[in-house]
Amino acid sequence: MRIRSYDIIYRLLEDVEDMLSAEMEPGHEERVVGTAEVKQVFEMTSRSDVIAGCIITMGEFTRANKYRLIRDGHTIADVQGLSSLKHFKDDVRIVKKGSECGVMLKGWSEDYQQGDKIEAYEIEAVPRRIKSVIDSRA
Repeated sequence: MRIRSYDIIYRLLEDVEDMLSAEMEPGHEERVVGTAEVKQVFEMTSRSDVIAGCIITMGEFTRANKYRLIRDGHTIADVQGLSSLKHFKDDVRIVKKGSECGVMLKGWSEDYQQGDKIEAYEIEAVPRRIKSVIDSRA
C-alpha cells in the first residue's frame, strides 16, 4: 500500500480516476482499413467456388483482417478472413488502393454481385476512462 499526500484536491481526483480507469476492462472499437468494389464475378470451373474480381477503393486488403460483404447498404456476410487473395494469378498477402484483385471470403459460398462492396476491418482494444469529475465541474 502506498500513502500519498496532496496539496491540491484535483490532483487527488485525477489519481483516483487514473486508478479506477486502470481497473476497467478495455472496450473494443472497429476500424475500417480497406474497401473494395466488386467489378466482376468469376466462377471456377474446377470447383464450385466463386471469386469476386475487385478494385481496392480505400486502404488495403490483407489476409489477417475481418471482412464484411455489403449489398445495397446492408451487411449480408461478416467473415473472419479470406480464403483467397490474388493479384492477377498470383497469391498475395496484401493488395493496396487502386489495385485489382480476386477475393474469396472465408466461409462465404453464396454469390457475389457486381457493385457489392467488401469492407476490411479490424477490432482494436481501446482503454476505457471514467468520466472526469474535474471536467464536469464547469
